[in-house]
Amino acid sequence: MRCIYSGNFESYKAFKRFQKKIRAATLGTGTAFFIAVFAFLSGWLTSTVHPQSLAATFGWVQTDWSGETAIESAQHSIEASLAENLKWDKYASQSNLDATSVAGQITLAGNATTWDFDTGATLDTWATSSEVQVLGATLSLLKKDGDRCANTTVCDGSACSNDWSTDNNICHNDNTKCVYDSGASVLEYADGYELCNSDSWYKSCTGGVWGTQVNSPSPSGTICNFEGNGDSTGIYPPATCASGISGGFSGSCQSCNYFLADTGSACKVTCSSNIDCWDSAQCFGATCVPACSASTPCGTECGFDGRVYGTFQSGGECWMDRNIGANTVTQAGTLMQWASAISACPSGFRLPTDTEWSNSGAGITLRSHSYKACSGQTYSQLSRTYHWSSTSFDTNYAWAYDYTKTVTKVQKCIYESARCIKN
Repeated sequence: MRCIYSGNFESYKAFKRFQKKIRAATLGTGTAFFIAVFAFLSGWLTSTVHPQSLAATFGWVQTDWSGETAIESAQHSIEASLAENLKWDKYASQSNLDATSVAGQITLAGNATTWDFDTGATLDTWATSSEVQVLGATLSLLKKDGDRCANTTVCDGSACSNDWSTDNNICHNDNTKCVYDSGASVLEYADGYELCNSDSWYKSCTGGVWGTQVNSPSPSGTICNFEGNGDSTGIYPPATCASGISGGFSGSCQSCNYFLADTGSACKVTCSSNIDCWDSAQCFGATCVPACSASTPCGTECGFDGRVYGTFQSGGECWMDRNIGANTVTQAGTLMQWASAISACPSGFRLPTDTEWSNSGAGITLRSHSYKACSGQTYSQLSRTYHWSSTSFDTNYAWAYDYTKTVTKVQKCIYESARCIKN
């Protein structure tokens, strides 16, 4: 800077005093300018209030504000159908709002003037969550189906409930249904639906909410009590799970058919003694056979006196297929007097009456054989072969049935064969 002075000095000393004042004034002006510039820069750098900081605190990124002229919510269902240059749903991630936003941090500023709302409105948080919404009748950033939520207010749909797989609350459409985000799509299930995770577990939908996880009752098979027949009388195979209304796990204790269970997934198939069989069965050869009883199904085999007897239906009755004490259907079996024959049959069975003998039909095959007299002597007079009935004729005689299917009265002291029918 150059200054021109016009005037006279009274002395050289006065001139020197003038020069000193000029230097002081020049230094003071420069120093003041420097201080002013430094103070401005310091204040700007340390201030938390400048336009860029407002935008930097957004938990989402808006890239297109064109095309809108009225107040509305940012709904995916509305914006998705618009042309790219008309919609404004392009933000980086709604989920970031959960992680980055706290009360007072996010503000709307510098938006398009065509929007009729207060551009200084503050986005606030719920008192008990980190979900962000707009206060007042202004903008509302709604979450799409599948996004995590704390309540329905922040959702584009009308529901916010627990996801089947993660148990996190997510947005979806129908608040009467339960939701599952499969990764490919957001699926909803009606009340009462049971959705399986393979055969491991399932959850039931009740009132739009998934219930607690129900684990498989038998993931690898277990030994069970089949219909009260005793421990280890059956196996419960690995349970299978079916999704659907009233779905869930299916399966039940399966019978080991008179053998004991060997493991949780297999029954024994041979026996060496009765210890390998149910308490109600016996080991015959290598097979467990149930004891003959009133519950023996007709047409099945049963065990008695160390032998296996078949059963069949004939003449309206269930008959044993052989005589008591016979190992085959052709043998006479144990010859006995009438008094012994009356009580010779197993529990649930008895001697047939003379009428039942007469009514016996197909399947009753009798063969002639020897017999014993009252004295106990054995005779081979095949024409005297009889089978006792339970019908007594008098004190000394009872009715018997011979191999020709004729009913005859026979002395009770004679030793004859006995055949049984079910009670």
